[in-house]
Formats: sequence, C-alpha cells, structure tokens
Amino acid sequence: SPNKNVIIFGPTGAVGSAAAIEAHRRGANVWLAMRNISKPIPGLDSTPPGYTRIHADLSKPDTLSDAVKQSGATTAFVYVMFQSEDHMASSFAALKAAGITYAVLLSSYKVRGAASNKANETDFIARVHAQTELALAASGITYTSVRPAYFNTNVLWNADEIKRGEVGLLYPDVKFDFIAPADVGLV
Repeated sequence: SPNKNVIIFGPTGAVGSAAAIEAHRRGANVWLAMRNISKPIPGLDSTPPGYTRIHADLSKPDTLSDAVKQSGATTAFVYVMFQSEDHMASSFAALKAAGITYAVLLSSYKVRGAASNKANETDFIARVHAQTELALAASGITYTSVRPAYFNTNVLWNADEIKRGEVGLLYPDVKFDFIAPADVGLV
C-alpha cells in the first residue's frame, strides 16, 4: 500500500529481490535488510529512490530491532535460517517487539498441510521449514508462508551438460513445477 514501509531480508536472493521490487512497484518504501549492505541486488543496479539499504542479520536477533525501528516497517519478508537453534523464535520475537505485525515467510513445498502435521517431521527440509513456520505462528505475528517447489533457475546447474547436449537428471520421473523465483517474489 502507498507510503508503507516494508523490510525485506535476503534482498540479494532471487526471491527476495523480486519481493523488494514488487513491494516498491506497489508503492512501498522498501528497506533492504542485509548482512553486507554493499552486496549487489539482482534487478537493482544501484539503490534508487524508494529503497534503503540497512544492516541486519536474521541469525542475530540483536541486529533486528534497530533495523525495524529505523525503517518504521510493519511488514517483513523473511526466509528460513537453517542454523537457528530455536527455529528463529528469538528472531521473530525481536521483529515483533520492534513493530513487525505481518510477515511473509519463504518456506518449502516439503511442508505438507499444517506445519504441525507429524508427517513434516520425517524429512529434514520439511522439518526445519515446518518448525520455523510454527515458531513464526507462536510469535503472534500475522503471517503467510509461501511454499514453492522447484525453481526453474535450478536447471542452470546443468549448464555445462546442456552445452554438451547431454543432461543427466537426478530424478527423471519426478514432476516439478519449475516456478520462477521472480514469480514467487510477486506474491
């Protein structure tokens, strides 16, 4: 919405940069929360008006309060930190205490149904994402989890094989959605 401040964590990633660009297109003032504020951001050759780079690290909750308060953001785009010992609960608590009332979490298609579903405990990727979704829910922040599957850019891993004319597929019988990271960011 117009004149709304949004903070995007991970804006150097394909989905995060697309989320930042889309939020700006919709009229938001976008704060780009980064560990390294000089790192390039896909789709933004510079930092044009309406975007502000700010230092913050989702794995270090003590950096989040200042970033959110300085930005005045009430909405955040976040992603899963696999190394978080508390499934990001302390990060979500810091975001909420600083004023975040709504978050979009980049999760995974591996999470099936409710994050609390016992089936989500059997696979590592599903478990980490589901536990992060549960921690976000427990924080009291209103949120949306986005659960994309296979990014179409993953085929770039096969670039050399494509050039040679022979591609070995890891799971040839599995059907993937081949979604564009930029399309996920539009959500």
